[in-house]
Amino acid sequence: MSFETNYNSLNASLRKKLKSVQVNQEISLKNDGIEISKVLSANAVPVVEDYKIEENSIVVNGAIEYSVLYEKVDGIKETITQSEQFSTVLECEDLRNVENVCLTAKLIDLAVKNISVDRINVSSLIEIYGYIVVNNEVKYLSEVSSDIFSQSENISFTKLKSKISQTYFSSQEIEISQVPLRLLNLNANGIINNVTTAKGYITISGVIEYNICYEYALEDGIDTKDISNTYNFKYELDCPNCEPTDYAVIVMNNIKDGVKCEIESKEEQNLLNLEVKFNLCGEVYANDNINIISDVFCLNKKLQLTFDSFNYSKMLGMKNYREKIYGVCEISEDSPRIDKILCVLDSNAVVTKSFCDAYNLNVEGIAYTNVIYLNAEETIESKMQIEIPFSFCLPLEKEEENCEVMVSTLLTDVMARIRHGRELEIDASIEIVSHFYLTKSGAVISNVEVSSDKIDNLSAFTIYIAKDNDSIWTIAKKMCISPDELTKQNPKLNDGINKGDKIIIYRKK
Repeated sequence: MSFETNYNSLNASLRKKLKSVQVNQEISLKNDGIEISKVLSANAVPVVEDYKIEENSIVVNGAIEYSVLYEKVDGIKETITQSEQFSTVLECEDLRNVENVCLTAKLIDLAVKNISVDRINVSSLIEIYGYIVVNNEVKYLSEVSSDIFSQSENISFTKLKSKISQTYFSSQEIEISQVPLRLLNLNANGIINNVTTAKGYITISGVIEYNICYEYALEDGIDTKDISNTYNFKYELDCPNCEPTDYAVIVMNNIKDGVKCEIESKEEQNLLNLEVKFNLCGEVYANDNINIISDVFCLNKKLQLTFDSFNYSKMLGMKNYREKIYGVCEISEDSPRIDKILCVLDSNAVVTKSFCDAYNLNVEGIAYTNVIYLNAEETIESKMQIEIPFSFCLPLEKEEENCEVMVSTLLTDVMARIRHGRELEIDASIEIVSHFYLTKSGAVISNVEVSSDKIDNLSAFTIYIAKDNDSIWTIAKKMCISPDELTKQNPKLNDGINKGDKIIIYRKK
């Protein structure tokens, strides 16, 4: 008897979520030397610039862009902007065969520590998180000689096809009624809420939320106004080997100096030209099916089988939700009455927990915003930071239940209202985008060795008592008889096998 085997290999992609790490940074921002009266607003935008893989860790380098709006003792408002570098380390058990790394930075908290004559000290807390894609290559038994009995199985797995790393550029022309003297605050955030694949390209669409605060002239002085709005975008990415059946995961990240705005006045028209740049990070996956040999045996030789296990991710899709949040905050008793809201700045939503259970996607977090308001009688401007905890149970499809999820959020349409002169009401919408995937395990025969020992001659007549989970294949393998011969001698096996069934086997001697 000749015994021949052929082997092949497959690449199965595993998507692994990285454990997040927080970076706490304190910085001193210096103004032009004129004494600072109070801080009206503070914001920080973290950016991941590059990373380096080392054994069991990823060294992340980036920058935090600070922007603080303050008022001087002479009543003039100014903005300080400054960038500060940071470096941190993400730990990971195994970084071999890493094909793609996608990292995101998120602001968790920002606090003004103290104010001196010409300095503002702030403390920021940011979180770095993301995922890696690992390619697990495994050799599997694909073919054996015809005199060996084999059982086949079809396995479906996901493999990485393309990596995405591009810069997205968007512009928006905003018409305003006043002539702006200067910008005081500027920020923009975006989220991708739909991704479709086609032959040769990927289409992404989403929302950008922007907030611009500026000063303008009145007949008797200067006033402040803010513009908060959202606009939708749609963009095509070239991807030569992409097919309609593929699945793409893409997220938007801030880049350094990625948001700019210029004032333009022409022909009695006042415009703000907003420019936004983001980095697009992600990958394209393809589903593959392979027929493998899952078990073999020989009638007169002992075979030693070696199995290799591997993990892979199965992408299930993305889903987006839009929910409303609401909050009320009362000012302290010694604070001046609220007569006018000047602007709403630095809105953000931070997810603290997200997971899938048997029925829902559960998302918990905190939304916060800064409201600057005016007391008309005393002409005093004050600020209040309002925090709104949120918790949502969002419905899932059957295939999404109890799977892994990556969640992104964006706070939009933030509206502030005065109530009774002592309270501020906040209404807002929150965009929630989720990517669902499963981590699965598989096993393949990676090697077959033939023993020199022959199987002992078996008796000419055997009665086998069926066990739990027995099949035609397992019984044939245990009793060293071909599956066809087994069913020929026991036709009733084709109707099913129950524990305790007596199976009679004859052999020619």
